[in-house]
Amino acid sequence: MMTESRTATPRVRLSIMAFAALFLGGCVERSASDGTVVVTFATWVRIAVVAACPVALFAGLRLRRAWMKWKIVLIVLSLLGGAVVAPGVLLDRFEVDRGGFRTSTGLWFAPKVQDIRFADAETIWVPRAQVIDRRRTPIMVRLRNGVVETVAQGDLITQCLEDVADAAKAARVRVVRPN
Repeated sequence: MMTESRTATPRVRLSIMAFAALFLGGCVERSASDGTVVVTFATWVRIAVVAACPVALFAGLRLRRAWMKWKIVLIVLSLLGGAVVAPGVLLDRFEVDRGGFRTSTGLWFAPKVQDIRFADAETIWVPRAQVIDRRRTPIMVRLRNGVVETVAQGDLITQCLEDVADAAKAARVRVVRPN
C-alpha cells in the first residue's frame, strides 16, 4: 500500500516564498528627488492586479457546466476588475513637496484629485502613524479663507504622514499632531 506524501513540492515552496517576499518588500514605491516625495503602488502590485483580470476571465471560461455559478462570478469579476479596479491602481498617486501635496485616487472615470497648497493653509491636522486604525483618521487642512479641506487617508497617504508634517512646518504652517 502506498502512502501519499503531504509535503509541498519544491516548486510550491518556491512560489510561496516568492509571494511572501513580494509582500515583505512592500506594496508601495516611494521616490524622493529635489524635495519632492512621490508614492505610488509598487510595480508588482500593478502587474498582479492587471494580470489577475485575464487569468480570472480565462479560468471562468474554462470551468465546466457543473460550476456555472462560479463561471459567471469569475467572468463578471474579471471584467469589472479590468474595467474599474486595474486602471485605478495604475493611476493612484500621492505627491508632497515644499509647496504642498497632491493626491489622485479613486476610479479612472471619477477620480478624486486634491491639491493642497501650504501657502493657502492656516492649520493642518496630520495624524500620527500609531493613531491610524481601521477608520483611518483623515488629514484636515484649515485654509486661510476658513474652509476646512478633508483628505481621506488611503494606503499611499499613510506612507507620507511625516513628510506632510515636515513640509508644512517648513512652509510655516501650524501643524497639529493628534494623539
